[in-house]
Amino acid sequence: MHLHNGERPEYYGDMARKFYITSEDGRKWNIEARVPEGEEGDFDETWREGLQVVKFHGMFWMFFAGNAPDESLKRYPKRFGGGDHIGLLVADRPEGPWKRAVEEPIISRSDNPSDWDFDMCNNPYPVYFKGKWFVYYKSRNLGLSGSTQTLQGVAVADKITGPYVKYENNPICDGHGSWAGVYRGGIAMLPFGHAEGRIHWSPDGLHWHNVDDPRSRGVTTPLFSAFYLPHDSLCGEPVTDKEPHIIWGLGTRRVFTGKPRNHDIFRNTVEFNKVE
Repeated sequence: MHLHNGERPEYYGDMARKFYITSEDGRKWNIEARVPEGEEGDFDETWREGLQVVKFHGMFWMFFAGNAPDESLKRYPKRFGGGDHIGLLVADRPEGPWKRAVEEPIISRSDNPSDWDFDMCNNPYPVYFKGKWFVYYKSRNLGLSGSTQTLQGVAVADKITGPYVKYENNPICDGHGSWAGVYRGGIAMLPFGHAEGRIHWSPDGLHWHNVDDPRSRGVTTPLFSAFYLPHDSLCGEPVTDKEPHIIWGLGTRRVFTGKPRNHDIFRNTVEFNKVE
């Protein structure tokens, strides 16, 4: 759960804190614990955002983007804050306590001003697919494109703890953060933001096809959603035998534009068309 508190540090636009919440019916939710920030001087000392938790080998693993007031923001004034590095935490229980699974970031934004992912490394989404870990993340390069729209990249590893190698043909598709999961023998993705409403699918996690565009029917997906996949062991137990056609989860910000931004959390469902 992601709650904004209205604080605005000079090097970042909007503060938020993260919480572990539970529900018996998927509609009424209770706050159980708070996810702490990193230690002073760490890459995540200010806050951890874009949290994605999976259950794997009996442990809970949290992928997140870390924020800190680093000097790179001053060196490149046009660059937006929003996560320079992606980290990984691990815990025995979803409420914690959480500890670092890897001391250093598992993925970082590029330090080359000519690379597509120079501006940020944010909104990680992990998928375990065919024995490998695919971590999707968003970035952009304002200095090259002049556009604030973000694109999606991916880094792949043989183990959950890495090492993660960025795909040489990044970026792979559009989107301002994405939900992704194993579906119909490949990976399905809902890229949010300016790509809101689309459904992408990939047979290998690298090459993507737009298989549906619900926007054409007046349907949009909520921004920054995390869906429950009852057929996927990464979502916990129990695991169903068959893939469902409809899945549900929690989303935030029903519309992408407008001020003040509404970060209310709400429940939503998605139905996937058959991938041919």
